[in-house]
Amino acid sequence: MVSNAQIFRRPRFFFVFFLTSLWLANATEATEKVSLQPRQHANSFARVKTVVDVAGSLHVETKNEKQLKIPMKVNAELFFDELGLNGIHSPSIRHYWDAKADLVINDEDENRELRDERKLMLLADTDQPTKRFWSPNGNLTRHELELIDVPGNAFAPELLLTNSKVGEGDEWEIEDANAARLLRLTETTSGKITNQVNEITEDTVKVELAGEVNGKADGAETSIEVTGSYHFDRKTKMISWFAIAVREKREIGFATPGFEVTAQIRSARQSLDKSEALTKQVVQQARAPAVGELLLDFASSDDLYRAAIDRRWHLVSRIGSSTVMRLVDGDDLLATCKVDRLDRMAPGKQITLTGFQTDVDKALAKNSTGIITASENLNSQGLRVLRVVAGGDIGETPIRWIYYHLSDDTGRRLSLIFTHEASLESRLSGIDESLTSSFYFLPEQEERQAQLDTGEIE
Repeated sequence: MVSNAQIFRRPRFFFVFFLTSLWLANATEATEKVSLQPRQHANSFARVKTVVDVAGSLHVETKNEKQLKIPMKVNAELFFDELGLNGIHSPSIRHYWDAKADLVINDEDENRELRDERKLMLLADTDQPTKRFWSPNGNLTRHELELIDVPGNAFAPELLLTNSKVGEGDEWEIEDANAARLLRLTETTSGKITNQVNEITEDTVKVELAGEVNGKADGAETSIEVTGSYHFDRKTKMISWFAIAVREKREIGFATPGFEVTAQIRSARQSLDKSEALTKQVVQQARAPAVGELLLDFASSDDLYRAAIDRRWHLVSRIGSSTVMRLVDGDDLLATCKVDRLDRMAPGKQITLTGFQTDVDKALAKNSTGIITASENLNSQGLRVLRVVAGGDIGETPIRWIYYHLSDDTGRRLSLIFTHEASLESRLSGIDESLTSSFYFLPEQEERQAQLDTGEIE
């Protein structure tokens, strides 16, 4: 026979049993392993809004080799639809609804925006950062490329994920190649970025990331600290939210300033069934870029001439009608090019090749060991081109100078001077001729306006 005391003790026993069972159920749920396998990127549309805020200083060297720090701020917004073509490691096609940036450098405001005719963009699958973005509608300018080629934008965030099932607290490292692509580096030399699962719910896996990476970008050493988080949507099988904070200190490069900045990058991503911009006809334009489509559209500051230049050419300075560029390939400075707009000659009048050679001899004076070759032809734009190659030395270093004189029948003229070490000649074969062949003068203002009015040009 059961006593009254035993009857009253039974509910307490069952209550304790119930709490224990509930704790075990929660513990099981907490240690549940879930898959982070992303959706198939091919034929998957997404709408992406990215905001970038940067603050810090640019570092440049003065003539007396002192370092000058220039304050700078950037706010950029990128809004686009994207279609993956094959997989998360493969190319994609984008339509940018909006891409703009407001810069304040040394208290001077500057606005940059992607032209309407360049809003269709292809993202190539390559480990070379400067060759990832291109438009089938025409060459980008350097400013347009820099506007869209920011850390995190040339990157499918799903590359951060692991193939293993994970539970709360689990960690994994990002592969070096993916870390370089995330942070827009040419390569990483040391350091690592670690992911850790912070929370798992029925709908979302929340992951935090942190780490330090040393590497190279545009030929310059850089050091980066990064923290951030992202949300993996378990239903759409994509990363729906991505945010990182980056502290970067980059050394001054051969052709780029150094800097010390803090950047906040936030990206919201939404799965779409279709995109009104990326129609079947538009997507059919997706293909590998031809060589000429990776060139940059380059214009003089006074908008009097243009050219299509290799992306390895970087603008160093513009003073009046004189422009200086440097060709940087990986860690190497290959050549310098100085472009000058010369005084106009009388229409129909031209200098001779012999006279040009004499001018080159005088300009080089004691440094020259003599003219190596001289030639005359027309470039692809119909300009008359005089080319003189001279050898010589600076100190104990053998040097090659390549002088160009470009002119048209109206008397407009340009001078281009390429300078490089003689030992680099094999790596530079044809680079000067490729550049000068694309130079052309823009129609003069009255002619330009007439062509605008008649629709001959846009």
